[in-house]
Amino acid sequence: MLDFNTYSRPGSKMLDIRGIAIHWVANPGTDAMDNRNYFNSLQNQATVPRRYASSHEIIGPDGEVVICVPRDEVAFHAGAKSYKLNAQVHLDNAPNRHLYGIEVCHPDWSGKFGVKTYYALLDRVSDLLIEFGLEPSRYTLWRHYDVTGKDCPKYYVQTPGAWDQLINDITYRYNVKVGNV
Repeated sequence: MLDFNTYSRPGSKMLDIRGIAIHWVANPGTDAMDNRNYFNSLQNQATVPRRYASSHEIIGPDGEVVICVPRDEVAFHAGAKSYKLNAQVHLDNAPNRHLYGIEVCHPDWSGKFGVKTYYALLDRVSDLLIEFGLEPSRYTLWRHYDVTGKDCPKYYVQTPGAWDQLINDITYRYNVKVGNV
């Protein structure tokens, strides 16, 4: 877990969990602990403006999962000055209080997730949907882009068909796990 601090783990409580936001780390070739340590280091910022950033978990290149913030606490992964209409409507204009955030490592600047990472993401997201009592849909599976318009996760924004395939793969995995297949 991250240390409690203003910039990455404030200890604020989630209002509820309405979905999962998927991100890319935008830091090619790094692993989950590298990115966890970056989030934790934000408590030592000396320059202004200060950055607020974190996620509930990070999936690394070998499929490892590092939990950074407990699921009942807010992580700073989808905040912005303004939100897209669907985020305003379905997330009460407060996505960090309603979305569980997953950062995903990637090997290069294309942002495409590696095979081990991709399959770990399918398992994690389908398990979390079940745990949260949610079903896969466009209102429970969000790209950061769908919330704020940010180019994140880059590959899955720039290649919409790949995002559609990811959603289909998550939905299939979810259905297998709940016994619908």
